[in-house]
Amino acid sequence: MSRYSGLLNDPRIRDMLSQLKPVPRAKCEELRTEYPELRPDYLDFLSEVGYGVIGQRQYMLYSGVVPLSELLTDACDPNWTHLLAFGDTTGGTCHAFDPFDGMRVIAIDLDIREVEGVASSFESCLRTLLASFIEETPEVDPRS
Repeated sequence: MSRYSGLLNDPRIRDMLSQLKPVPRAKCEELRTEYPELRPDYLDFLSEVGYGVIGQRQYMLYSGVVPLSELLTDACDPNWTHLLAFGDTTGGTCHAFDPFDGMRVIAIDLDIREVEGVASSFESCLRTLLASFIEETPEVDPRS
């Protein structure tokens, strides 16, 4: 049984994750070699569930991590160059791991240039994001 099978049992979450494509295990092993500090919860999600658009274009999960300095090139704050981005919202927030702080998940608001710690792990961050997307989704009246 996989770490994320419980998520996939919920039809609302399964629907939100339906567009994701699993990352081949070989690519996950390459990521593990290049970034040994990546935690299994993140790599498990990539290989078992996947990457791509979550929900109705609410979130884009990358197929691996990208150094924030590469993602933002000239616009990257020098204090953020070590962060490893893994996804972003359509609202201008990027999520990244902080290898200097035990791979804690950081949210970077690119509009106002603020950084905030949001979770101690990828799995915790993901579950919180999915719960917030469920709360945002309007209930559909089955009689309509």
